[in-house]
Amino acid sequence: MSEIEEKALAGGVAGKADEVRHTPVPAWVDLAAYATEPSPEQESCVANGVCRLLADVQVNLTGSQPLWTFRSAQRILTKDGAERASHIVIEFDPGYQTLEVHYVRILRGDQAIEHARPGCFQVFRRERDIERLMLNGRLTASFLVPDVRANDILEFCCTLQGDKPIFGGKYQTWVALDAFNPTFDHRHRVLKPRGRTIASRDFNDPPHPEISVRDDVEDIRRRLVGQKKISPSAPLTPPWVFETPAFQLSEFESWGDVAGLMAGAYDSGDIPPELAADIDRIGQAFADPEQRAVEWLRFVQGELRYFFLSLGEGGLTPRDLETIWSGRFGDCKDKARLYVAGARRLGLDACAALVSTTHGVALDQVLPSPAAFDHCIVRLRLAGRSYWLDPTLSVQGGSLDQIEVPHLGWALPLAPDVSRLEQMPEHAVQHIMHCHDDWRVGPTRQAPATLRRSLEFSAWGADQIRNMIANEGETGLARGLLSQLQANWPTATEATPIEIQDDRVHNKIVLDARYTMSDCWRASDKPDQIHLQFVDNNIGTDLSGAGLAAREHDIYVGRPRRLSWLLQVEMPRDWPDARSEETHELPGLRLASRYSSDGRHVESFKELTVESWTVPRSKAESYDLLVRCAQQNILFVQASAKHDKIRPPGFQSNLNLKVSAPFVVGVLWLAIAVLRALLTTGSH
Repeated sequence: MSEIEEKALAGGVAGKADEVRHTPVPAWVDLAAYATEPSPEQESCVANGVCRLLADVQVNLTGSQPLWTFRSAQRILTKDGAERASHIVIEFDPGYQTLEVHYVRILRGDQAIEHARPGCFQVFRRERDIERLMLNGRLTASFLVPDVRANDILEFCCTLQGDKPIFGGKYQTWVALDAFNPTFDHRHRVLKPRGRTIASRDFNDPPHPEISVRDDVEDIRRRLVGQKKISPSAPLTPPWVFETPAFQLSEFESWGDVAGLMAGAYDSGDIPPELAADIDRIGQAFADPEQRAVEWLRFVQGELRYFFLSLGEGGLTPRDLETIWSGRFGDCKDKARLYVAGARRLGLDACAALVSTTHGVALDQVLPSPAAFDHCIVRLRLAGRSYWLDPTLSVQGGSLDQIEVPHLGWALPLAPDVSRLEQMPEHAVQHIMHCHDDWRVGPTRQAPATLRRSLEFSAWGADQIRNMIANEGETGLARGLLSQLQANWPTATEATPIEIQDDRVHNKIVLDARYTMSDCWRASDKPDQIHLQFVDNNIGTDLSGAGLAAREHDIYVGRPRRLSWLLQVEMPRDWPDARSEETHELPGLRLASRYSSDGRHVESFKELTVESWTVPRSKAESYDLLVRCAQQNILFVQASAKHDKIRPPGFQSNLNLKVSAPFVVGVLWLAIAVLRALLTTGSH
């Protein structure tokens, strides 16, 4: 399947279109020949039954609106390849783009079979992300090319016109030369007036541009032939890493230009009377600015449901306040605009801020561009300090100092005085979950065991549990906890209803659950031996392995956090004394565990601390060892089950000694009596 989706075009306003026009190739397009004969150098460009011969992108910025022409060629190798390549799919936004198809043809020997004609493409709106509550209004043009055979070459050429109006005619794009699925001949060309300045930045050594000038028009070309295929990314590669050759082009001179372009769309505007009344009630109830900021955040998080609506402006501008509030739904842009409007009415200094959920760490390495961002949050300035708030998150607890956003790196506040990116603070290590399991084990194998499980969630861990309770109810939460327990102890039943203590001020939630387990002992491989197993369902699954293959980048372990598990078991009798302790420590990561048994008390403690988002790649082997240790999440307590009583393994019963001792004494007494009688008889 060939799929074309321009993610970063440039230019001015274009008329709407919901159909595909069939036109000749524009005269300015260079239809330079490409290699059609098979060669060993093309092997890296073979996948899924096709060989990708040509990917040619040409952009014309010399007219009143941009023209973007795409040309491709693929050699069909198998029937499966024909099935994939023969379905041509093009996406475009009718709000500002038009689509023209120039040719769809098959080269078969000396024949050139043309299939493009008016009406051959069907246009429909499929909204691929609607299940994720995202609606973008883009149209899909689809054409199934008939009679495609092995050894055919399928050529296709089309042009898209127009760009997002909010860009103000400025051009910007990001071109990645996909080294994971390379094309044998990759070309990129830009035609622009000589006086139009477009900055360029390279990443991972892409081909250098060749520039020529004719009639005051610059012709900038890049070409990469025979790109070698590289192995897939190593597991846990940070999302902000640029792995393949790429280059960026942008007409935006500074981040201030980007902020100035976008800031006007987030101005407050008129606040609907009903909404103004809600804002004023918060202002009357809370005089402290920090409390006002937090309560207004929770109001927006709780009252405005999420739905991403991107129609007409490519998803870059929010709707007006009346529309947002009357529908009670919105995406990140809408929620940010609503929060900013209410915050300013409450006397707070707030503005929208753009972030990247994937490449935030690397934003200071790229050229200024609106396309660098994929999310909108809020910056609040209070007492000379910046606070970062995300109204799209579920309702958050805690004070303003405790509230965090899960985003990393740089942000662009949309304020008139902004000229550069602002770095968001590093995330503190939050103890998001502590599990305390308190077991009581009966004296016999058939005796039931009891468990009191206390789960304490803090910070964003508490926010997640609170959201789960809101969506599933306390009964649903209790049912989920019981199901997790029954995966290891099928006979587990809830002894008492779960108790929930919610401290929203300090953002902590404690769940107190009590269970009874019958028949919890399991047979061992050794005769007369049984064991009881205790399972950690949190720390053991928190990290995943990075593999032992050589890696070029650090290991991504996610948001700083701490999880711990304390297991205490009261046995029916004294258990052999034992102690052990183990620690694995890497830069930014620590796993500690200890075990002890003393009298009837058995205790185990395990704690995982993630202090930074990444672990150095040089520590990959040590990291995998730490993960394997963390995944050893089952503690076995071995026991002997002779005579149905629970005893430590290797226990030797004193029963035989107690029975045989009187017998031995009696035998000795009888022997002495007989000997004395014999001696007496002999003396007579």
